[in-house]
Amino acid sequence: MGHGGDAEGLTVRAAVSGDGRRTVVLNASGKRSDEASLMAAEKAVQGLLDRTMCGRRG
Repeated sequence: MGHGGDAEGLTVRAAVSGDGRRTVVLNASGKRSDEASLMAAEKAVQGLLDRTMCGRRG
């Protein structure tokens, strides 16, 4: 996996395949006011990374 981070209204996630042949960096912006919305957005970001890197649906 790569290195990502968060700041208010911004999420960055990065991933690298085990063999180093595939990389992805995902930047998402937006502000969530409640914990449920925040967790749903994080799940969507993680699902996109999983599908992109592994071909998995989630």
